[in-house]
Amino acid sequence: MPDDELGATLPDTPEGTTQSFDLARALAVPPGERYVPIRLLGQGGMGEVMLVADRVIGRDVALKRTRGDRDDGRDQFAREALLQGRLEHPSIVPVYDIARDADGGLFFTMRRVHGKSLADVLAPGVEYSRVRLLQVFNQICLAAHFAHEHGVVHCDIKPANIMLGEYGEVYLLDWGIARTPLEPSTDVSGTVGYMSPEQASGRRSIDRRSDIYALGAILFEILTREPLHPRASIPELLANIAAGIEARASVRAPAIEVPPELEAIWLKAIATQPESRYATARELGDAVERFLEGDRDLALRQRMSRDQAVRASELQARAGESTAARSEALATVGRALALDPTNGQALTTLVELLTTPPPEVPPEALADMQATERKLDRVRSRSGVAALFAWLIGVVVGGIVAGIHDTRAYAFTAATVGIATAAAVFRVRFPPRDGFAPTYVLLAVCLAVAGMGIGFSPWLTTPSLALVFMIATTLSVDERRRRWPIVLVAASLLLPVALEWIGALPASLENRGALLCILPRMTELPDTAFARSFPLVANLACVLMGGLFAVRLRTTLLDLQRRNALQTWQLRQLVPKTVSAATIMPTGPMRAPT
Repeated sequence: MPDDELGATLPDTPEGTTQSFDLARALAVPPGERYVPIRLLGQGGMGEVMLVADRVIGRDVALKRTRGDRDDGRDQFAREALLQGRLEHPSIVPVYDIARDADGGLFFTMRRVHGKSLADVLAPGVEYSRVRLLQVFNQICLAAHFAHEHGVVHCDIKPANIMLGEYGEVYLLDWGIARTPLEPSTDVSGTVGYMSPEQASGRRSIDRRSDIYALGAILFEILTREPLHPRASIPELLANIAAGIEARASVRAPAIEVPPELEAIWLKAIATQPESRYATARELGDAVERFLEGDRDLALRQRMSRDQAVRASELQARAGESTAARSEALATVGRALALDPTNGQALTTLVELLTTPPPEVPPEALADMQATERKLDRVRSRSGVAALFAWLIGVVVGGIVAGIHDTRAYAFTAATVGIATAAAVFRVRFPPRDGFAPTYVLLAVCLAVAGMGIGFSPWLTTPSLALVFMIATTLSVDERRRRWPIVLVAASLLLPVALEWIGALPASLENRGALLCILPRMTELPDTAFARSFPLVANLACVLMGGLFAVRLRTTLLDLQRRNALQTWQLRQLVPKTVSAATIMPTGPMRAPT
């Protein structure tokens, strides 16, 4: 192929790089003229790094060369170049060329790295996400493991020797004091703040676990934003390294929230005894990777929770339209909180749903209400049976003891009380599904009150009985019939009086001079101590029956209130602490179908 066909044009490149390339001309470049200096990138005690233009390839590269004429310096320099050049890994800067310059000095060229060091990234005011930094750390662990597998220990892993490229690259730099198993040394070399105890003491048995210690120190610094070993004199630092240092985040950086899983990882990595550390850098990196997998899973759950919370908010806007919409909204907000219990939008929606009662009681809630009402009705119905039996026995026995004056009135009264007792027994044997007293029981009780007033007297004992049963039946019926007992019991008391006014019944109350006399129709009530105390005993019995009924009902209600309070407390734990307890309970009326 003719030389003139070997030409090509390259795109614009950074400073110093040629923009056109001719292969024949490039091959003709003398070795001593291949690299053209551009500017100084940095320098150290034994060498310096220059940015140069490679005239053969047509790119900018970094050229590192020795300074001074010491043979040991040149040997160490050559050793660094050869070690780094043999470690071909994406996170280890590749070496392109090793040669001598015109003055006989050694140099080698390598990839020019653009970016920031991890030390710059960890400086105050620089914001990098924890996930990104942990990903960088994991890449460095893999690079160190690769070197260890090839028999090389870095010995100076620190944030300043870790470079983050502009396109996601991560590099482990500066292999100048790296060691191999064939090169034991008692020199204390490296950076003191990141040295392992065995490295700081100058032991000969330095292996990969010394690098693992340095990686653990870097992980501590990434998460706490402070160095593992605080600034101090070198003797003090060496003493602290040998003795071990407090590295718990709760003690060293209490203001920073550090996951306990990561704290456990670095505590193991910086163990004073090498055998207590991770066996390989890969194990250390895998431990961090497992945490990241969980962290990514958390991020996924949070994203799904946000989606569910948005959906719940949309459904909440329609929750007042139907029970189905409210049910779906509560189920959706429940899924959102199951995915992320800290989701603020979901918690807000939950509070709004809980503090805004539905227009109607859902069927499931109605079933629970009816179950509660049936439990209360068992207390009411059994108490009613006991009271009516006592009433029936009092009528039968009291009439016989006092003496029957009017057999028909006596039979009528006993019959009406017996009917009410039978109705109460039937109610206990066949309880209603809704837990409320049937209408027939209410009518039977009112008939018994009227029968007592007609057969005996509307002025003696009957009002006390009427009051007790009026209160009991009012507490036993549903909301639609809540006023029926008041009206019917009042009518039952007025019926005997009305019958007396029209002459259908003889008067049971007469005014004889200065005396107001009550005339019972069915009994004689002779002038004896028992007869005179009978009204008091009957009224006292009414008071006692009413009191016992109230005690039993109150005990049952208190038990239900206690359960409701416990359920409310548990529900309160689901919502933010800033929400008051009062806002969790319904604030508006809720209509229950009857």
